[in-house]
Amino acid sequence: MSLYLYKCQDCGQEFEEIVSIKCCDTYKAPCVYCSSQNTKRQIVKTEFVLKGSGWARDNYGLKEVKNEKT
Repeated sequence: MSLYLYKCQDCGQEFEEIVSIKCCDTYKAPCVYCSSQNTKRQIVKTEFVLKGSGWARDNYGLKEVKNEKT
């Protein structure tokens, strides 16, 4: 299940809808405010952030490995 943001083209209201991943990309959720079928899925910025060391942001895999032998 995925959470999508929709905007009604008739009343202008925005609402969220949980849609099955199995559902096709052309699915249009009916407006929860005016029941119109004239809705459009919106593209939104996510707040997903990778934290900690070892991610592409800090060049993971490109760092030199230090051999510490005692």
